[in-house]
Amino acid sequence: MMFDGFSPCLFIDTGIECSERCERNSLELAQVLGLRHERTLGSLDALRAAWERTKELARTLEGRDG
Repeated sequence: MMFDGFSPCLFIDTGIECSERCERNSLELAQVLGLRHERTLGSLDALRAAWERTKELARTLEGRDG
């Protein structure tokens, strides 16, 4: 299964207008996949910064023997 090894389904509330509907969708996905559901506050800027750090880490690991 694609989500093997995952344990939380994290909903990041960025304050968008439809956050209640989005969180319900997140809860439903967690239930379907058998994952625990978590919620946190965040911002688009924080998500972008985390994504850039993740890509940089992936680039540094590409050349390593696994």
